[in-house]
Amino acid sequence: MNLECIEGRTISGQDFRKDRLPKAEYEECTFNLCNFSAGFLDNSRFMDCTFTDCDLSTANLAFTQFQDVVFNRCKMMGVNFETIDPILLQMSFKECNLSMGTFYGQNIKGTVFEGCKLEGVDFTEADLTDVLFSDCNLEKAQFERTVLHGTNFETAWGYVLNPRYNSMKKAKFSKDGLEGLLQDYDIIIV
Repeated sequence: MNLECIEGRTISGQDFRKDRLPKAEYEECTFNLCNFSAGFLDNSRFMDCTFTDCDLSTANLAFTQFQDVVFNRCKMMGVNFETIDPILLQMSFKECNLSMGTFYGQNIKGTVFEGCKLEGVDFTEADLTDVLFSDCNLEKAQFERTVLHGTNFETAWGYVLNPRYNSMKKAKFSKDGLEGLLQDYDIIIV
């Protein structure tokens, strides 16, 4: 399928809940204050794009490609990232609310989450190698059979994960985060 190529555009204040963003290849585009909530971004390609102060909650992202895409202060609750196209996938998130979303089985190596709310996010069977969770809230996030090689949790909080059910080579934790690693062992940390 050949997609129209849209380059270098700034799209601001648009409501795409009813009238969808056209399926296209977006390169070096900026989306500001746009509402995609429960809308459709499926089967599109975004390269070197930035989304700032947008609402993408429960948006359909099936088969969408994100290559060097930055999300700033976006509301992305309930987003299903497990259906996105993994080819050349590279994203970063700053001060976003991704609560109740899922990255189930997705390879998001090297992704940066900075100051994000990730409550209840499903990371089951995902590859989080070298992911950075900087100042992130991971309360009730699910980690099971997750690859956490070199993953940095040093300033994250609220996580509970069992080292027995996850691969955690060289993962980084603060001393304050040990409780989240040892909770399943019913021990008391003082």
